Amino acid sequence: MSRPSLAALTLALLWGGAPALPAFGQDEPAAEPTVDAPAGSPAADAPQQEVTPDEKTDDEQPPADKPEQPKGEADEKTAEEPAAEAEAKPEPKPELLVENLETPVGLAIAPQSGDVLIATRWGVYRYVPQTHAIFIEVEGYDVPDTIGEDGRYEIGPLSLAFVGDSELVVGGGSAPEGEEVVQTFEIALEPRGDDPQIQDTDAKQTVGPVGPAAVGGEGAGNFTGVLADEKAVYAATSSTTPKGWILKAPLEDGKLGDLAPFIAAADLAELGGPGPMAWDADGNLVVGLWGGQMPGDDAIAVFNAAGELVAKYEGEIGEFGGLAYSPKTKALYVTDMGLSTDRGGLYKVELKDGAMNAEKVLSLDKPAGLAFAPDGKLYLTTLGTAVEGKTTPDGDEFSPGALHVIDAGL
Repeated sequence: MSRPSLAALTLALLWGGAPALPAFGQDEPAAEPTVDAPAGSPAADAPQQEVTPDEKTDDEQPPADKPEQPKGEADEKTAEEPAAEAEAKPEPKPELLVENLETPVGLAIAPQSGDVLIATRWGVYRYVPQTHAIFIEVEGYDVPDTIGEDGRYEIGPLSLAFVGDSELVVGGGSAPEGEEVVQTFEIALEPRGDDPQIQDTDAKQTVGPVGPAAVGGEGAGNFTGVLADEKAVYAATSSTTPKGWILKAPLEDGKLGDLAPFIAAADLAELGGPGPMAWDADGNLVVGLWGGQMPGDDAIAVFNAAGELVAKYEGEIGEFGGLAYSPKTKALYVTDMGLSTDRGGLYKVELKDGAMNAEKVLSLDKPAGLAFAPDGKLYLTTLGTAVEGKTTPDGDEFSPGALHVIDAGL
């Protein structure tokens, strides 16, 4: 089966009720999505007439100065209102940006442009928020691997990060264990448009594979998380190695060294293999560990720069798909994929006294990757649940994966 053309993906978006996207290579911006009129709807596409204060209807005018209320009972109600408003705080609503994506998992925000890079079964897509367009950036992952119960999800690359402003780090997921590699690709400021796409064989740098002699088992595979700083690139090996290794490739003068075992995460934390990773405010490596399918089986571990276990936090969520800190509030957010439970959703997590205290922000259908933009918008992917018999207008199978954004000041 070959990768659907971008044109086919766009048609599926239009047909499926997702935001209308420009055709491949189109420079004309699409209508910006709004809360009341999703992009692609007639209301959103129609020109919007600006209304000045003098032209507003009576219902739209600001209320006149209210008379002073009598003291007593009214004051008591006013004192109670903040608590009531807090209880009635609406749950953030994710806005659907793109659908018909097959197994979208890892996300990364391009530092220069703010574009959203999405790891999918077919390669890396590039969503451009400013023009509401999507492009294929890196392709060629023709032989997939599978994850999930009964291998229900075909996967290509699994995780993304950036080294510097323009070098995209891609953690592999489609090669056999012991043959997986970490690659980097040079990403331009603008999408490639009509230019030929980058092929998976055109990497700027490639490190790995890491075989059984170094990490045990059948070797390193399924890089469920990649992360980079000024000194190194790190890759999580999920549970494919007996000790749940996090690998490290040193970075010097822009050149990556050999990819080698760094932290035996599962061994040190006495739990399952590592998944998504993020840096905390102290420069520690924060990692979601997969321990099992039942609530309480998983944990979040924190390792210092030397690879030593600093802390482990246990709780009732797990099956981590994404993990990210808000640039605005500094709060930690994670996704529980809910592949084997009903916990699927976005959670705000406080790490304290050995426990991860989780507040469910909203339920989602098998959420995966998370990435905050500098302005605080949260992009996330969902694997979704396939609808039997649902196809694109061309008769192709419709993939349930999607990209969403939450603009809620998380």
